[in-house]
Amino acid sequence: MEYKLPNDILVEKSLLGAMLISEQALITCLGSLVEDDFYEKNAANRVVFQAIKRLNDNQNNVDVVTVYNELENMKKQEIAGVDYLKDLSENAIGLTSLEHYIKMLKDCAVLRSLLIKMEDIKDKYNKGIEGTVSDFVAHSGDEIASIVEQRRVAEFISLNEYVQRVNQDLMTYKETREDHLIGITTGIRRLDNLTNGFQKENMIILAARPSVGKTALALNFALTAARNTGKTVAFFSLEMPGDTLARRMLAIDSGVELNKIMTGYLNKEDRLKIKTSANRLANLKLYIDDSPNIKMADLISKARKLQNNHNDLSMVLIDYIGLITSSDKSKGENRQNEVADYSRKLKQLARTLKVPVIVLCQLNRKAEEQGEPTMADLRESGQIEQDADLIILLSPDGQRKKKEGAKKEDQEEKDEKSSPSTAQLVRVNLAKNRNGQTDVMTLLFQKSYQLFSELTDEQRRKLDALKAGKIQDLNEDLKDE
Repeated sequence: MEYKLPNDILVEKSLLGAMLISEQALITCLGSLVEDDFYEKNAANRVVFQAIKRLNDNQNNVDVVTVYNELENMKKQEIAGVDYLKDLSENAIGLTSLEHYIKMLKDCAVLRSLLIKMEDIKDKYNKGIEGTVSDFVAHSGDEIASIVEQRRVAEFISLNEYVQRVNQDLMTYKETREDHLIGITTGIRRLDNLTNGFQKENMIILAARPSVGKTALALNFALTAARNTGKTVAFFSLEMPGDTLARRMLAIDSGVELNKIMTGYLNKEDRLKIKTSANRLANLKLYIDDSPNIKMADLISKARKLQNNHNDLSMVLIDYIGLITSSDKSKGENRQNEVADYSRKLKQLARTLKVPVIVLCQLNRKAEEQGEPTMADLRESGQIEQDADLIILLSPDGQRKKKEGAKKEDQEEKDEKSSPSTAQLVRVNLAKNRNGQTDVMTLLFQKSYQLFSELTDEQRRKLDALKAGKIQDLNEDLKDE
């Protein structure tokens, strides 16, 4: 059924008339309006706007005479003649009403686009859905969301307004936060000092080779955020099922070894600790989605839905970008281009949700060979390096001084036979910090508890002794004293 789409011909004519008689109105309107803002069935108004824009683009004067001459050049003078142009100029609005009329016109244009898109989605459904229902819904939702976002007329905002916003935020932080962090605490004091906490709208990359501890550190970040803010945290786990993550978080919170929690070999004291920890964790607003091979469109839709249902979303974590699958295999894009597209969309998601988005990544195998990973080792895409606000690279730190001539294979064999309760040193390289300094620090990773912590003064002393060759092994010395 055909119906009349939203439009306001009088508003269109009033704005065109203002452009014909006022240079200031011309500049304002051309800085805000495009051809599609004029209803296509109001053909005369559309061609007049086209003529005005062509004249302005060629740096020619705009008035009734020049516009008519341009319409003749376009062979459109029969659609809008001299009399029509004179009528437009006589109905021009004043400069004080200009912004209001522009908003009215933009609102009609956005509503038209929305209704047309909804009809298009309906037609696609009637013709038969290609792919899965999930893909269809996610793609349709993204198309509608992009149209709705057009409603805001992009204009310059004065520095004064931005400064007032920042000042208001700073006053709030000063009154409510003793640590003076602007963002969400990482739980690591040195990292907080460098970053001022994880900031809203930031995309944060946490990268390492397998089994170094990036998932464990991400869980530490998630738990710290949920505890300290009391707000909602989202964790997308593409690699591990949710119950495995829950067991890891119980180990972090309870201090009971993960191996015991995984096997169920718990004594009475362990069970009491687990019960107490479970009650604490139950009060946290931490939500896990463990859909394997999730598509980017679905991930974005779920994050938006969670924010709509819980208007206090404070952080999103994704483990990890390499397992996100394409929504459209017909594109035939290589993996590097796909990951580059995911990176851009995750950065956009952080800005849209106004929360930090922490994205886990794999490092290339070359990072193991060279010992010290760099941002160039980020797997599959250099776009990640460009989009990220923070990049944190993890790598094993020296826990023992190798004997002269010791073979690498012998060392790896010793590592594999090490007790699961052995504490490990992890080198944390803040390789990129868009708004601050970079630095390298060493953290203690108690793998059996999945717990990351800063070194105590005594542990630092022993680490210095190892580097100086005064001791050979830190396996026992790094355990909790």
